[in-house]
Amino acid sequence: SLMAIVSGSKGADMRIYFNKAFRHWGREGKLKTHLLNSLQTHIGTEHNDGAWTLLSEMVPFVKSVNAKFVLEYWTEHLCNEDTEHLNTLNKVLTVMGFTAKHLPKDQLEPLSKQLQARLMKFDSPPELISVTLVTLQKLSNAEGARKKLDKYFIELLKKCDEFLSDVILNDRASSDDNVVVDEDMVARYLFTLGEVAQLC
Repeated sequence: SLMAIVSGSKGADMRIYFNKAFRHWGREGKLKTHLLNSLQTHIGTEHNDGAWTLLSEMVPFVKSVNAKFVLEYWTEHLCNEDTEHLNTLNKVLTVMGFTAKHLPKDQLEPLSKQLQARLMKFDSPPELISVTLVTLQKLSNAEGARKKLDKYFIELLKKCDEFLSDVILNDRASSDDNVVVDEDMVARYLFTLGEVAQLC
């Protein structure tokens, strides 16, 4: 279906038009709560991916959001990072970031810690690393915990430095035929390093 294409990895260009339309409707005050509520009824159905795609494009332009549905979905699908659901997880994190200020205050720190733990595993693809970092920053801003976030970023950068130094600067990594370098892992560390450096 058209919505499946738009929601997929090949639909990025099409989603630009969604963004422009929602921005225009938001300025005119046409994006009402009942529209969000209607989209939420499709979460968990066969139209799940499409619903999250529209929500991720719409939420930035809606003034009042009940973010409970984001929290519930995240809790249920916390470990779902397989390729099939990667795009949806990306959209869920995007919506979470934009609704951070509407989330229950007592949930902000636990959510932040979950995202921090995921990043420290360095097992997410670059597109998920990027949105996770942005969402983490928005959660921390909503919590008023910038100093704690900066401390975490220092730990994350240190871990990147240790790994990359071992792989790139160690002569054995290039001269010993028995050493196998995981290029995907190196890419994840490098990408994380670059993204965090931009946020610091």
